[in-house]
Amino acid sequence: MLRHLATEFSAIAADQELSLKVVPSSTWVTSDAKLLRRVVQNFLSNAIRYTGSGGRILLGCRRLKGYLRIEVWDTGPGIPDDQLKYIFEEFRRLRQGRDKNGLGLGLAIVDRISGMLGHPVNVHSRVGRGSTFTITVPLAKAEVRDAPPATTRNGSRGLSTLRGLKVLCIDNDAHILEGMEALLGNWHCQTTTALSLEDARTALGGERPDIILADYQLDDDQNGLDAMDALRDDLGFAVPGVLITGYLGEEVREDAIRRGYHVLYKPVKPAALRALVNKLIKKRA
Repeated sequence: MLRHLATEFSAIAADQELSLKVVPSSTWVTSDAKLLRRVVQNFLSNAIRYTGSGGRILLGCRRLKGYLRIEVWDTGPGIPDDQLKYIFEEFRRLRQGRDKNGLGLGLAIVDRISGMLGHPVNVHSRVGRGSTFTITVPLAKAEVRDAPPATTRNGSRGLSTLRGLKVLCIDNDAHILEGMEALLGNWHCQTTTALSLEDARTALGGERPDIILADYQLDDDQNGLDAMDALRDDLGFAVPGVLITGYLGEEVREDAIRRGYHVLYKPVKPAALRALVNKLIKKRA
């Protein structure tokens, strides 16, 4: 991944008269490749955007106990301590030269992806010296590193079992939907996204999805359980559904099970989601 990023960003950095150094690593980690790459791309894009001509940017990794920390260092203007807590907020204006085009760092999507993957992101900065953005990822177990790619009977990779699967995602957060679409797209699913029940009805146009993933808390006092119930009524079919929630109370879980849905708690780990989707597909078959 680091080599690909070096190729992708070297010319961009050179155009801005910046020095970009990428330290390669052969370490294996457990993550979703597409979403992890997107986070690091965002770090690099911001480093290039806010580091002045003649500045330096470094992309590298640091081994920790059981984890790998991917780091992007820059010699940009830095961020004052009182503003660090705001950098992952959308459209936050920052001082000290970090407000080009009137916007802040635009790292809201990074925060959403981090929560989805369960990989912590952090930033350290000194005004006048630069900033460091990091994401910490679990190391892959030895048996995962050494195992050959999983295959199905016809020789294709295991993920091909999800190829063409029609998935409807309902969430009132557009960034979450964007992240889910990227994740499911990496599994070759056909993904439809919606911010509400009405959005879902319009997007589906009467077509039946194979599975519904719905956040519990939606806007306008709606919730994911009621939305999935309504869609089942519309379609005249009990579409398999998964409720995604941050509520740890038993009442929501029990209500979901009573209505015939499965539950995943935030932050949703891609491996857990993939395993549950595969399980529901097999039941359907």
